[in-house]
Amino acid sequence: MAKRGLHILNAILVTLLWGGNFWLYLSEPPEIPMHYWFGRPTWYAQPVPENVFLVPLLLTVVLGLVYVFTWRLTDLRKRLSAPHQEKYDALSGDEQRSVVELVQWYLYAVVAAVLILFVIKMPGQYAIAHEQADALPFYARAISWAAVAGIILGIYFLRRSMTETIDRLYAEKQAATTDANPPSGS
Repeated sequence: MAKRGLHILNAILVTLLWGGNFWLYLSEPPEIPMHYWFGRPTWYAQPVPENVFLVPLLLTVVLGLVYVFTWRLTDLRKRLSAPHQEKYDALSGDEQRSVVELVQWYLYAVVAAVLILFVIKMPGQYAIAHEQADALPFYARAISWAAVAGIILGIYFLRRSMTETIDRLYAEKQAATTDANPPSGS
């Protein structure tokens, strides 16, 4: 999925998160679950605006900070700590930018996974708040665990992908340098 697709997905997820919380708030439940342990609520709170909208507000602020940081990565590419740092430092600005784009894509994907964690629990939270269920549905728990596993595996694959990209770009640069300056024959 391209970065543009992740931006659209994140915008949709933030909208769903805020919409789901407005829906929950307007339904006037007696209590809302605030914390879960393996799908079962462990802490409830009164459905006042500061309780209902705390999570969407925090996630929106964190999302904004991640986007600002990620946007600034292009300008900070010289300071990026990368695998095979000496090879990374030898790359041109455009080549370093392609490595930075991998990091940006990963961070946008992590934001999407975190938003999915919270959006997917909204119907279950509504059901628990209105005493129609005593735990989050299985699908919500399964998708939540899959999102967490995806984030963890993503760290491994990001590093691996960065290493492969840096090695490939460095090898191409070395080959181009060798082709431009062939060794002198005796």
